[in-house]
Amino acid sequence: MAAYFGKISEENVKNNLVLIYQLLDEILDFGYPENSETGTLKTFITQQGIKSQHQTKKSSLRSPAR
Repeated sequence: MAAYFGKISEENVKNNLVLIYQLLDEILDFGYPENSETGTLKTFITQQGIKSQHQTKKSSLRSPAR
């Protein structure tokens, strides 16, 4: 899934629910694993994922000097 929409987070899962369903549908056949190679999946599922706009910021706080 990370190949489609980057880091797996709650926001990305919500934004890409349809894409995740399509991936699971292609990967599992009647509950049995079938194909999970990214290159092969991209030939069947051509839609791009939505990457979250939220980026993590590095903290500018420093530990007190000792």
